[in-house]
Amino acid sequence: MASETSADDTAYVTALTREHDLPRYYATVFAPPDLRADLLALYGFAAEIARVPNQVREPALGEIRLKWWSEALVEAVRQGGAGETPALRAAAGAVIRRSLPLAAFEALIEARGADLYADAPATLTDLEGRMGETESALFQMASIVLGGGSAEASGHAGVAYGIAQRLARIASDRARGRTILPADLLAEHGLDASAAIGSSTPGELHRPVASLTSFAKGHLRSARAHLAHVPASAHSAFLPLAIVEPLLRRIERLGPAVAERDSGLSNLESLTRIGWARLRGQGGGQ
Repeated sequence: MASETSADDTAYVTALTREHDLPRYYATVFAPPDLRADLLALYGFAAEIARVPNQVREPALGEIRLKWWSEALVEAVRQGGAGETPALRAAAGAVIRRSLPLAAFEALIEARGADLYADAPATLTDLEGRMGETESALFQMASIVLGGGSAEASGHAGVAYGIAQRLARIASDRARGRTILPADLLAEHGLDASAAIGSSTPGELHRPVASLTSFAKGHLRSARAHLAHVPASAHSAFLPLAIVEPLLRRIERLGPAVAERDSGLSNLESLTRIGWARLRGQGGGQ
């Protein structure tokens, strides 16, 4: 059994979560106090990995970093929670204490490699898979920490949450030469993958964005349906879903401007919606 995560390491992963995944940070406020550090370890480690593509100029360097994180986490778990960085020590401790699947972390790290490149996902199914390995995995592992969950609820929740978050910053992604708009979806609207990151036709992207928004809504509905089978003890893992519907509505209201201006909810609105979902005992449902 790993020792408890140090206060300094917990402070580090807490700051990472607050900066990079605010809805999940707010959700931990409503989790049992004795489980918050492990949730923050999970979320903070994922945030550490997610920012790797923005820290490197060359994809090859990013691949090296991601490989290091994967191997270092395995080694940190083998050593009982020891590690070279706060995020490693915190995540390894949570893996050991809560019997979290190391394979899920390894898949999450590998999936983040896609953000190193400008290539659009080939298909909508590929995008679902990417969200499954990153966002859905976090919902599922948080459920495990909290004592129960549903693979179905986690799967749909991750796709809805991940797509909403990425569509909200599609303009920033385009500026970095990236897109999550799948090539097959772009083709349905008479566009090729280069249009998603080019500067000549940003207004045309609102049509595939609208289609992807509808797709995310379908996953949100499915997640809510499956939440009925999630134990109450694990509901706080799904509280971040409370921001998905209002975020998608905001994206829709931007229309053709969606590819040129990021959207999002204020910190206060995010906290308010998550708080209301908790008070109504609905996880992230409505």
